[in-house]
Amino acid sequence: MKKFFNKTISLALSLIVLFSTVSFTVDKHFCGEHLMDVAVFSAAENCGMEMIQKTSHEVQVKKKSCCRNEFQIVEGNSLEQQAIQKMEFPQLYFVVAFISLFTESFDNSIEQSYCYYDPPLVKKDITVLFENFRI
Repeated sequence: MKKFFNKTISLALSLIVLFSTVSFTVDKHFCGEHLMDVAVFSAAENCGMEMIQKTSHEVQVKKKSCCRNEFQIVEGNSLEQQAIQKMEFPQLYFVVAFISLFTESFDNSIEQSYCYYDPPLVKKDITVLFENFRI
């Protein structure tokens, strides 16, 4: 039960992060005052009531079309984009110096002082003290 709960929560949180950072476009097609089609990530389909294009030799009288499209851009969270900055030379020098000092501090070529440590001398024989004799 606990594993299922943890997996469900982690999946939900990852989806929240994904959808909060993704930008998308909502396209709406209105015919008059009525909403005819809504599309996400693509263009909305026309209702077919748009003005028919006349040929070039006919007199064209432009009338206001009853159809219109509205676009709504939903932008995601841009905190990740702001966090990525162009690194300048003073920052780069600091990073290189920090990495070199960090790696040198864990150098394994230094001889450890406890490798050749002699145990202390026995003051009393423990087997005789506890009278524990094994044959």
